Amino acid sequence: MIANRNNFANFAESINNDFCTIRQLDFLKQCFKDDIDSNRTFSRIHTLQELRNILIKRDCDLQLLAHKLNQIRPDRPSNIVQPEQVPVQNGYIRREPVNVPDIPAFPSVPTDPIERIDQLISLEIGHKWKDLARALLIPEGQIDELNRIPIDEATRRVLRYHRNREPMWKTSLVRGLQIARRGDLSLQVQTILERSNLI
Repeated sequence: MIANRNNFANFAESINNDFCTIRQLDFLKQCFKDDIDSNRTFSRIHTLQELRNILIKRDCDLQLLAHKLNQIRPDRPSNIVQPEQVPVQNGYIRREPVNVPDIPAFPSVPTDPIERIDQLISLEIGHKWKDLARALLIPEGQIDELNRIPIDEATRRVLRYHRNREPMWKTSLVRGLQIARRGDLSLQVQTILERSNLI
C-alpha cells in the first residue's frame, strides 16, 4: 500500500512528462502485456502517458515501469522521488490527515428523458460519433468543425442540432444509431423513449 500519496502523484507525473520512441514504447507494452490483459486496450496505447494511465487503472506497480524506462533510456534522470512502500498487515494505515473531496463516483442521471438520451449517447458513442452525425445528415463541414472539440460536447451539439431541425427526430435518431453500428445505444434510446411515453 502506498503511504504517501504526494510522492506517488509526483512519481506518476514524472512518468507522465517522460517520453520514449515508438520502438521503446512497443518494448514497454510487451513487458506489461499480461498486466494490460486486453488486446483491444493494448492496441489503443500509442503514448507513454496512455500506458501509464492504463497501468494505474490496472493497479500495477509504476516503479517497474520506471525501472524499465531506465533500462531502455540510460540518459533518463533516475533521481525521481520514488513512492514509499509500507507493508500493511490487516488494514489501512494513515500517516497524515487527508481531506478527501466529495466527488461522486458516477455522473448524475438527469430526470428529463431528452437529457438522459443526450448524456447516454455523448458518454457512450466514442469514435462512432462521426458515423452518427453522417447518418443524421449533418453536413461534412460541420463535422470537421466539431472534430476540434471533445467527443462528448461534439455529440451533444449534433443531437441538439438534429432535434431542432428534424420533426421526426426520435425515429431518425434510433435509425441513425443503427446505421452507425451502435445497435446497443439504439435499443437503450428506444427504451428511454418508451418509458417516457415519447414514442
